Amino acid sequence: MVKRSVFIEKQVGCLVCKRQIPLRYPNPRYYVAATRESDQHVIAYRWAEGLQAGEQVPPHYYAVWQCPHCLFADFTESFNRPTGGLKEDHLRAAYLKSAQETRTVLVELRKLVPEGDIDFDGAVALHLAAIKIATLPDKEEIDHNKLGRLSLRLGWLFRERSEGQVEAEESKGALAELQDGVESLGGLMASLSEVLGDVRRCADGRAKELGLMGEGEENPYASISASLGDKLDEMRTLLSMMQSAVLHDRKGELSTVKDLGGGKPTGLDELLMSLRSYWAELPRSEEECLRMAVDALDYSYGHESSLKSIEQGMSVVSLIINLLARIDDHQGALRHVSEVYKSGMNSINDLRRRIREGKKKKILSPHDERMLNRKIGNISVAIRQAGESRRNLLDLLCERHSAAIGETLAQTEGKPLTERMKALKDAGVPEEVISDLRARKVIKDKKKKGGLFG
Repeated sequence: MVKRSVFIEKQVGCLVCKRQIPLRYPNPRYYVAATRESDQHVIAYRWAEGLQAGEQVPPHYYAVWQCPHCLFADFTESFNRPTGGLKEDHLRAAYLKSAQETRTVLVELRKLVPEGDIDFDGAVALHLAAIKIATLPDKEEIDHNKLGRLSLRLGWLFRERSEGQVEAEESKGALAELQDGVESLGGLMASLSEVLGDVRRCADGRAKELGLMGEGEENPYASISASLGDKLDEMRTLLSMMQSAVLHDRKGELSTVKDLGGGKPTGLDELLMSLRSYWAELPRSEEECLRMAVDALDYSYGHESSLKSIEQGMSVVSLIINLLARIDDHQGALRHVSEVYKSGMNSINDLRRRIREGKKKKILSPHDERMLNRKIGNISVAIRQAGESRRNLLDLLCERHSAAIGETLAQTEGKPLTERMKALKDAGVPEEVISDLRARKVIKDKKKKGGLFG
């Protein structure tokens, strides 16, 4: 009996360097998603009969692939079936002229990718590499839908790790403050690197205007810029050693700085912290990934044409609502619920108008009418789901502010409605919750007593 392989293995051309590279990913014919979370995260797969348990690799680890030669990373599907779209052209062009800091990030991340089966660290590294590359073009040329999907998938990976580990007690006192300070320093150093790059380009341009060549005394711009770059590299090395010391301290393994490997990262967390000095926006947690996903998907919904149907657009907004709720931005989620209502009702009214006009002019076929009614049904479902989300969000916010609500209403008992509503707002209760309390008549106008003929 021939043993089936879980993987498809083939040679494809790299989208950037054009060299032949090995593409390897689990065969989608052998598995289906068995259980998903509300944001589409697959938490269980069902595999074809006859596959050994050890062969059942997590397929989502292979969602991103990377060229081992030029380190260009993208969705595996992009390597497998390239579309040749305009945004893909912008992406490749931006990658070819990317700065040295980008190459440094990619080289360091690649060290975590194993040659055989992709493990957790390798999957995180591949997703981060693809995200870094996806952000290289100018904002208008970025494929924000792709960036949002990459960020969401990385958030799923961090969620899997946090759910698979016992949560450690949060750091207190000086160590927590030290870690915050070190992370802030890493972000500032990344910003400093960008500014220094701009300064060096301007200095090179000015030197050319003046006819200054080389790096000697006649061209101080070149020598000073080079020295600034050297100093920045020294600072990065020292910062990396400090980051390593903090991580070892958190694990209870701190001895002396000389035992910390000269500042060389020894694991995923340490590497990601050290890369912050090159990439200030590098996401290192589920929440940071989901915030990045929300920003990208929201921009895509408002500015990109990749969403080819009304249902797709509303599906994206529903996903944004889910992600905002997960990161406790409930007011932001409520604002997007309003968008679903407004956009959905406008779409339904437009579709109904098309049906009426089509019937009136006798140009609407039974098939087209069924399709339009199906769209109306799909949008109505999305609106109902948004309504359920709104109720859940408002209940959660009411519970969160229950103490302030109860105390304020007790103190303003018998006062006019406007005064009570202002008191609730002053107490920090969100306006959406105040409006809901009024709609449910938890707070209401005091009834006026009727006169002689009332």
